[in-house]
Amino acid sequence: PSVLFATGDLHADPADLDAWTEAFWNSDRLVAQSTRERMTTPSIGNYGYGFRIDRPARLGARHEVYHTGN
Repeated sequence: PSVLFATGDLHADPADLDAWTEAFWNSDRLVAQSTRERMTTPSIGNYGYGFRIDRPARLGARHEVYHTGN
């Protein structure tokens, strides 16, 4: 293939997204807990391994973990 990445054309329905979210955050089926903790802990500025981690005032002590898609 000439394109080896999603190029913005990756599709998932809500059930797929729910299954992925559950598998990522609440089990070791995709990544081990220790890896997940490293991915979501700031190491350089507000970035973990592949994710941005923010602690907006509106969330109090909780934090936001996300990926912009880039």
